[in-house]
Amino acid sequence: MKKSLERGFITMIVLALSVMGYNFYQSYQFKTKPVSPEIQHKIDMKVAEVEHLIQKRFGLRFRVPIIISDDLPSKLYGVTTFETSKQIKIYLNKKRMKESLDYMIDDVIAHEYAHALMFYKGLRSQDDGHSLAWQKICEKLEGKRCRRYVDSGDVISGKLPF
Repeated sequence: MKKSLERGFITMIVLALSVMGYNFYQSYQFKTKPVSPEIQHKIDMKVAEVEHLIQKRFGLRFRVPIIISDDLPSKLYGVTTFETSKQIKIYLNKKRMKESLDYMIDDVIAHEYAHALMFYKGLRSQDDGHSLAWQKICEKLEGKRCRRYVDSGDVISGKLPF
């Protein structure tokens, strides 16, 4: 009986270490390699859908570089930056993709494109990152959650650390 308990315990330890090792390896692979072709395809499909909506509803052929970055603070899912109307970029937080890919695809991309359109059209001032005008654009881009939930103090409009 004692030997069988020891074997069972050792088996459980080996199994637990194997699962931990596998999870560590998967996490390491996600952190150190570009996103998988499968994830990139999902992002590309959503971007194409949003760009089509922009053309259809705003009459613009509007393309913005999408950059998947490890450098964003963990609390951000995405951010749109601009220097001029011709230099607008959308950054998506790779760290957040692992845990919330569906949210990133369904919500964040349209959300950030709404900001990009605000920048492009010159409709954004320092105080209205999630204004009623932004909300209406986000809804026209079929964003699922286009709430006005961020205070102006939370909007990143200065230099980012990357």
